[in-house]
Amino acid sequence: MTAARKPAKKPNTELFDDLPVLQRKWQAALRPGEKFPYYEEVMLGGLGRLADHILLLKDKDGVLEVSRTGRYVQTWLGDERWDIPLSAISPDCATALGEAAANSIQNCRPYLAAAHCVRDGTVRTYDVLALPTTSRWGGILVGVYVSERATQYNLLDAIFSTTD
Repeated sequence: MTAARKPAKKPNTELFDDLPVLQRKWQAALRPGEKFPYYEEVMLGGLGRLADHILLLKDKDGVLEVSRTGRYVQTWLGDERWDIPLSAISPDCATALGEAAANSIQNCRPYLAAAHCVRDGTVRTYDVLALPTTSRWGGILVGVYVSERATQYNLLDAIFSTTD
């Protein structure tokens, strides 16, 4: 009888988390000498379940516009409309999305930010990853991935627990 061997070490699952996968996909699509990869190569096809977490922003005459949203993002925004100005959505979401998109465009690379929102008395933290791309038809499109982190806390409990 042989004893079962234990694995040498825990497999590295971080390599397959959403954020590294999207960052690698963006980097792989970036061609030498180009400022941004093409939108079609980064965002179309192959996103699978990640597509629900993607919001597409486009620059329309200097104003960022929410072009398309996945189902998860629609729930986060509390809005299912498309082709609306970024200013038409809740200010906490609009600020986080606008700043992430602006930084990604300015730095010519993906930009990871954390958004903190209070909903129903609960503080929730979201990862916001902006991926700047260019369209084959011209213009800059920013795909923004949004996902809630596991940690949440009640704002009132936090306030009362820190005061006497």
